[in-house]
Amino acid sequence: MKAKIYGSLEKVSKTMVQPLMYLSVIGIIMVFGVLITNDAVKGVLPFLNWGPIQLFGNLIYAGMMSIINNLSALYHWYCRSAC
Repeated sequence: MKAKIYGSLEKVSKTMVQPLMYLSVIGIIMVFGVLITNDAVKGVLPFLNWGPIQLFGNLIYAGMMSIINNLSALYHWYCRSAC
């Protein structure tokens, strides 16, 4: 009985921690997008003022923020598929 309870609690804890492992990668990618669109960085590296590069940086940032903003849906989806 005790092993069964511990097994189910372990499964739940793994399910809760798994999406958090991806947040560090999302954060690093998001910082890359912010650096591309930063005015101070654009002053040092003038080629970053090119329109497609700015669009790419904004797209990266917006995409990563959409994942962070919908983290509850990610938890819900992952818990449904793993449990």
